[in-house]
Amino acid sequence: MEWYRNDKAAVAEALSRGERPDLATTMASGPLDELVALHEELGIFALVEELEVQRARAGVADELLLRTLATLPFVEQASLSGASETLFREPAVLLQLGWAPVQIRQGSNGRHRHPEGRQEESLPCHPDTLRDALRRVGESA
Repeated sequence: MEWYRNDKAAVAEALSRGERPDLATTMASGPLDELVALHEELGIFALVEELEVQRARAGVADELLLRTLATLPFVEQASLSGASETLFREPAVLLQLGWAPVQIRQGSNGRHRHPEGRQEESLPCHPDTLRDALRRVGESA
């Protein structure tokens, strides 16, 4: 993956050659986007993907949940619930982590906090799903 910092010319040039950039974000990308890109570049997410979990989860892939969990320390919230709510409001970062646009728009696991199910403001993934993923990682990891 290549990171173009506010370089519209490089993206336009790649598109003219028929190449699709891995990710294009708006000018509003900030420190969170940059930290995620840096961790991708340094191979941190590749290490996270090597973690073994005690059991596989149906629905959202563990690899995606672990990448998401690895991002939460970058978010300025004290709790896992608050940090995940903040992160799940950042579609450009979620795309960078591997969430598909349909998962971001429609949700991924059917767990929503509203008694009537999915609402317009529902998160792509319930914070409890992330909490469960963290519990499945062994202490030695």
